[in-house]
Amino acid sequence: MLRRPALLIVLVALAGQIGTDGARAQMALNEVVVEFQPGALPREDIEVTNTGEENLYLQVEPREVLARGRTGRSASSVPIPTISACWSARPAG
Repeated sequence: MLRRPALLIVLVALAGQIGTDGARAQMALNEVVVEFQPGALPREDIEVTNTGEENLYLQVEPREVLARGRTGRSASSVPIPTISACWSARPAG
């Protein structure tokens, strides 16, 4: 029986130096890879915490991991624009 591969969402977070020298945004994630099984709801909460002193900008890109756990593993872009998103997070405190 053939089984469809699970869709994995890999979070790509971009945090650069913003503002003055020495001030950096710092990020903490509770998950980096989210796996969606066939037939399950395609949603998951991910906590992003900005522990730095500057604003943090995030970009999330969906990817499907092909041949997961094998030598020839690769990730391909998944054209699902409703999953792609960008956020900004202010420093905590």
